[in-house]
Amino acid sequence: MTRTDELENYFNRFPDVPREVIIKEDLLRMGVGFSDAAVEAAKNSPVVRGTLFTELREKADRLKGIKVPDEIHLISGPYGLKRTVVANRINSTSPYLVDVVDSRLMLTEDGREIAAVEYPPLPRYYGKKFEDGTLYEEVIPLRCNNLLAFNNLFRICQLWGEKEECKFCDINWNAREREKHGIKWTRDKAFKSVEQVAEVAEEIFIRDGYLPGPRPHTIFLTGGTILGTLAEKTEDEFYLSYIDAIRERIGYRTPILLQSGAKDKETCKIYRDAGLTVHGANIEVWDKDLFKILCPGKEKYIGRDEWIKRVVESVDVFGEGNVCPNFVMGVELCKPYGFKDINSALKSMEEGLEFLMSHGVCARFDTWNVSPYTALAENEPPPLEYLIRADLLWCETWVKYDLPPVGGTGSVGPGRGKNQISAIHDMDPSRCVRGTYV
Repeated sequence: MTRTDELENYFNRFPDVPREVIIKEDLLRMGVGFSDAAVEAAKNSPVVRGTLFTELREKADRLKGIKVPDEIHLISGPYGLKRTVVANRINSTSPYLVDVVDSRLMLTEDGREIAAVEYPPLPRYYGKKFEDGTLYEEVIPLRCNNLLAFNNLFRICQLWGEKEECKFCDINWNAREREKHGIKWTRDKAFKSVEQVAEVAEEIFIRDGYLPGPRPHTIFLTGGTILGTLAEKTEDEFYLSYIDAIRERIGYRTPILLQSGAKDKETCKIYRDAGLTVHGANIEVWDKDLFKILCPGKEKYIGRDEWIKRVVESVDVFGEGNVCPNFVMGVELCKPYGFKDINSALKSMEEGLEFLMSHGVCARFDTWNVSPYTALAENEPPPLEYLIRADLLWCETWVKYDLPPVGGTGSVGPGRGKNQISAIHDMDPSRCVRGTYV
């Protein structure tokens, strides 16, 4: 079958899953290619890649310097899609191609049209520079339909080498190679200037530099683990310095989400009092044995059980919906370490979601990208059926415990989800009946 035939088969098998979710998951697992005409059409769109990770499905030296936005927006087409934001996991061998058809950008597969494509608009502040030549968009790019002000504050992880790096993560490769293939970052240092971050935040949120389009709804702070010190600051001092500076410039209207290591309850209170709204201490994978194998550094320095304990206790500080650890959805099936079948993997995922959500933790998924620059590079992408059933499981559990939306990510529903690397936000809660597909 073609991929389009496969998609339609899943539409029929899972009628309670929005078509937007099924198509998005397949794009995230398979990646997408771009015709020369589609690349040319991106020249007036934002193309800065501000992520910690490459988000590539093939090696960068095969991509010939392709510059396209971090995401595409799917709308309309033969399946009547509502706007769906999807990360561009670029893969020139993908069956999916963004092309220009009759003067329109379209997502196609083997010549068949799937949806119309739009690139995100160029924010007004893009192109503005500091005196040292640093572009404002290199400091804080906008992502997720320009609604997330994305701050990659520290581009390197101090969990370093085979015995400490997470096996699915290419952050350190990305840091080492960032200049080789036309991927722009702020100059020289591995971390960003506090003053420049605060200035760009003010430009976006106070001077309306984000226009055109709706106001961004969240400031996202992230970076690699800091084990010792960075710029003579501990990890907490480092991240708190940015929170303090941003709050001083723009006030408290806009939520700040920090993605970092798990913090004890007293440390969480310090962050909350400084103005942090949402915290995500990513668990990555639920199974105890897999955690030890896939996250050796996290196991070494904190440990799985202590990590989960800290996550649960932090709900008392930030509140339900505002504690949102991530799972790398699909990595639990990785070879040679993972579960051998999707039912076993789903059972483990169900156990994790039940435990966390019953304690008010709004766990979330990002769909695993099998990066060519990690220890798991030889894996095939996780099966589409697994991703669909896991999304259903997430939504059913979320509805069961009547939790708020994942903090800082906006609403849930087809056409409402803005997260580019996860489809859980595109689910339809009204159609999730507990236990139907697990």
